[in-house]
Amino acid sequence: MSNLRKAWNLYKLMKSQWWSYEELKKLQEKKLRAIVKYAYNNIPLYHEKFKNAKIRPEEIKTTQDLVKLPYLTKNEIQNNFPKRIVASNVDIRNCWIPHTSGSTGKPLKVVYNENAEDFE
Repeated sequence: MSNLRKAWNLYKLMKSQWWSYEELKKLQEKKLRAIVKYAYNNIPLYHEKFKNAKIRPEEIKTTQDLVKLPYLTKNEIQNNFPKRIVASNVDIRNCWIPHTSGSTGKPLKVVYNENAEDFE
């Protein structure tokens, strides 16, 4: 992430501390809609889960709608990593991939992409 982008994000964060509950809720729901749409369009396993649950991204508008979303299990993530769980537009070779300790079983890999979407 460039220094300019970091400075812009810091500016937005500092400004948002004075926002009303309604303004924060509006931003939260805007970002929720964006990330749900992104997951549906770019992550094959999420796309399949949405289709099987007969859910379209347009149906998720507020935090109250989160109960409609299908969830992924740890096993589904592990069994589909990376082909169907990492966004299709992410080059995994440019990512940092740490993993959990595996204290409850098999470790879970996590993919960090420095050029991740801002979901705005």
